[in-house]
Amino acid sequence: ATANDIRTDVFCSAMNLDNQSLAAIGTSNLTSRLTNDVGEMSLGLRLFGADLMREPLKEFLCIVAAFIFNWRLTLVGILVLPLIGLLFHRSGRALRKTARQTLETMSNIYHCISEAFDSVRIVIAFGGQHHHRRQLQKANQEYYERSQKVVRVSALIRPVTELLGMVAFISILIPGAYMVLNETNQIAGVQLAARPLQMAELATLCALLAGV
Repeated sequence: ATANDIRTDVFCSAMNLDNQSLAAIGTSNLTSRLTNDVGEMSLGLRLFGADLMREPLKEFLCIVAAFIFNWRLTLVGILVLPLIGLLFHRSGRALRKTARQTLETMSNIYHCISEAFDSVRIVIAFGGQHHHRRQLQKANQEYYERSQKVVRVSALIRPVTELLGMVAFISILIPGAYMVLNETNQIAGVQLAARPLQMAELATLCALLAGV
């Protein structure tokens, strides 16, 4: 329903433009915006919409609960969070740029197709089939390369994020295990718990941070 509303709004906005503006945009670009672009956006909403709402809320609640449970050890673990934030910022910017370029290459495909069929008689009369086929092959190759770049960037985000999360987990597990084994609440004179840490407390804290 959201995609249909957006498609309708884009169409109505295009219909309100003057002839010069419509000519500058081009039929192929408008067709691409109304079909492929809206379709890609709809797919993105279905795939990531729920996660974008659910995951940050879950992580926030887990961190708050961990802070309440033991704010000192939790603070040690979340020192890696700025690195995760930087990763998402850079990868998000790269994804937006690459996705925009991918949509532009799809517009080139529409342009090649519409240009060939709009003047199909002239193309056939002057033997331009090979020229238009090469144009379409080039546009398809550009679209494929851009799409693969989006896939590579997306595939890289998850393992790097999981690695940073593992680093955060280990940074809590190692000092926590040391305090449990030595029945203390500090390491090298630095207090990391209100009282000597117990195994059950460390397991609870690790379980909370594992949900981040």
